[in-house]
Amino acid sequence: MAQREPDMGSSGGNHSGRSGQFALMAGSFIGTYHTVSLNVSIPAFADIFEADPASLQWLVTGFMLAAGMIAPISGYLGARFGYKRIFAVCMAGLTLTSVCCGLAWNLGSLIVFRTMQGVFSGLIQPVALALLYLIVPRPKQRLAVSVWSAASITASAVAPSASGWFQGVHWPLMFWVTVIPSAAAMFIGLRYLPEAASLERPGLDGWGMMLAAAASAAFLLVFGNLHAWGPGSPAAILGLAAGTLAAVLFVFRELRTPEPMLQLRLFASRTFTASAAVSVVLIAGLYAGTYFLPLYFQHIRLYTSFEVGLLFLPGACAVTAATIVSGKLAGRTGEFAWIASGAALLIISTLAFAKFDSATGTAYAVFWMCMRNVGIGFSLTPLLNSGMQAVAKEMAGHASALLLWARQVFGGIGVGCFVSFFYQRLEARSRSMHGDAGTAADRAGGGADPAAYMAGLQDTFWLIVLFLAAALPVLLMLRHKPPRESCASRGENVHIRS
Repeated sequence: MAQREPDMGSSGGNHSGRSGQFALMAGSFIGTYHTVSLNVSIPAFADIFEADPASLQWLVTGFMLAAGMIAPISGYLGARFGYKRIFAVCMAGLTLTSVCCGLAWNLGSLIVFRTMQGVFSGLIQPVALALLYLIVPRPKQRLAVSVWSAASITASAVAPSASGWFQGVHWPLMFWVTVIPSAAAMFIGLRYLPEAASLERPGLDGWGMMLAAAASAAFLLVFGNLHAWGPGSPAAILGLAAGTLAAVLFVFRELRTPEPMLQLRLFASRTFTASAAVSVVLIAGLYAGTYFLPLYFQHIRLYTSFEVGLLFLPGACAVTAATIVSGKLAGRTGEFAWIASGAALLIISTLAFAKFDSATGTAYAVFWMCMRNVGIGFSLTPLLNSGMQAVAKEMAGHASALLLWARQVFGGIGVGCFVSFFYQRLEARSRSMHGDAGTAADRAGGGADPAAYMAGLQDTFWLIVLFLAAALPVLLMLRHKPPRESCASRGENVHIRS
């Protein structure tokens, strides 16, 4: 079956094109904001709703499960119904769920609304990225993607500051602040984005969808709760077995079906595979830093959640500038130099985190947080461009879905492993310092002796350093640009640029 180009409609000229890209940036910013907005604010909901602190984790776990399960079908939804329509549905969904989150009357209702919000946040990133690669001419894609990435990455740095402040004023504002921007992005997208729908509507790979969702949910659930369940617990073993079985069946299904939900044969491209692998490692390192640095400032330095958020603002400026600079210059110098320098900065800054202690100066800590974000800005957008440009234009939807799904799921798995390791080291350090007394309380984290807590954080940052360094050999596969080749239709053996 011949694959025809998507119907791009008419963008209405340069002004319309810029307006459409602005809508995509706004949508990605809002989706990322909701993904990380509760990172430093979750403990306060125990007092707001008089809830069990152990239940608070579901505010994040439910969201991540929904986002990880829905992301794989973004390519099918875009091709079947049109990326413009799916983008509008996502923005409408984020608008509605943000209103509902602010109206939540107890922790259970907030968890339900947050999980629903995760569905639309999980879809918006791959849908926006696919649209961007479809509507922007190839010579301008690097800069367009760098600006789009800057919006997403900046949101991850700004969200803790904004949500911490809003929580101190009136907690529903944490969610309501995005209502008007979400609605505005929806209307702008409907007005200015082209249809970008496939002229040949694909069929639904129902088995593939269910298997991908089952594997994503099982792995995210297990690794998100590994520190509480324990690696050898029946729940963890059963979850890993179920996730592995679903993943194996999913791969077997996708390689044999004529119209796969995700085109796994894209991984036959060495460049695409290397880009995805390095991205997963760097994203896991980024998420881990975003998780553990607030713990350091709150439990060791005793800052409030709002003060921690303010400390992240310089990093937000740094990552925005670095992302735009790398997008502008990578086309002249090549992506590899930027990816390598960014990865090196990320490793060096994580080494600095491993040496933090209770006497570390705030300015020194903020400096290395900025260097970490510069490394992220230097590397992530060139990595994305390397992977996306290794496939033909008509496969942009499948490629963006694969890349962002891998980031979402494996990034979550990586963070879950780091969190589990942290609590194990916290218990071991506490036992070595104080014997068995207080070990049960230490497992909860907040009641730990500061010296043991700091030692556990240092051990975890050293593990993150080793994890990041493991990506360096794979990174070398990106030294050479792939030749340009055509891409076959879905269901055929995909010709990609190796």
